[in-house]
Parts: sequence; structure tokens; C-alpha cells
Amino acid sequence: MAFLDDISRSISGVSQKAISKGKGVAEITKINSELSEEEKILKRNYIEIGKLYCSLHGDDNNPEFADMVNAVKTAEQRVKKLKERVLEIKKVSVCEKCGAEIPTDAVFCNRCGEKREPKITQTTSTGVVCSKCGRNLTEGTRFCTSCGTPVQS
Repeated sequence: MAFLDDISRSISGVSQKAISKGKGVAEITKINSELSEEEKILKRNYIEIGKLYCSLHGDDNNPEFADMVNAVKTAEQRVKKLKERVLEIKKVSVCEKCGAEIPTDAVFCNRCGEKREPKITQTTSTGVVCSKCGRNLTEGTRFCTSCGTPVQS
């Protein structure tokens, strides 16, 4: 019987150690989660500080920051050009009032209704262009689809 009592105590001791380790692992996991959230807050704030610095002091030519500020400016220009290229490929532009993507030749925004000047290419393969607004037209068009002006044949 003493043998079984020894086994029971041994199992009980092992169980207590396992429970203790399990609690430790759970606590470490919780702390690591909190740590991760705090690191995200730090990162966001560092980014915001950098953006604010660049906007306020980007033209100060501070030698300690010059390379980084120039790298930011170069990247911003590349991002702008790449976004413009994507819009060009999609044949859309961005409404200045609401930011919606709308067809390049649209006269009104389809989201907010803002009147706008469409970006129009002056030449087409057919050479038919509205005399009033400059919109490219297909051959055989009798009225401009942008402004309604009769097309001179």
C-alpha cells in the first residue's frame, strides 16, 4: 500500500509542476501579447513623428536627416507616379471632392455628383473631336456624348 501512496504522491507532484508550468506559459503568452501591442503603438508613433518631422522640417537641410528625408521625398514621388500610371491604365481619375475613382472622360462624379473638367485626349485614330469640349468621338457620331454639341461633318 505504501508503494501506491508513493506513486500517488509522485503523480501529484508531477501534476503540480505541470500546472505551474502551464500557468507560466499562459502568463508569458499574455505578456507577449501585451508587449506586441505596445510595440505596435511605438511603431505607429515613430512613423507619425517621422511624417510630422518631414512635413515641418523636410526642407531644412539638416545633415543628420538629409539622406532619410531625401529618400522619403524620392519614394513619395515614385508612389505618386505609380498611382498615376495605375489610374491611367484603368482609364479613371480621382474626384477632387470625394476621392472616388471615376472614368477619365466623365463630366460628373458618379459618387458625389461634383462637376469636373474631364481629361480629354485631343486626337483619336478617327480624328473626330468635339469642337466645343474637345472630347474624342467615334466616326458617325452626330452629337457629342459629353456636352451635346452637334458634330460638324
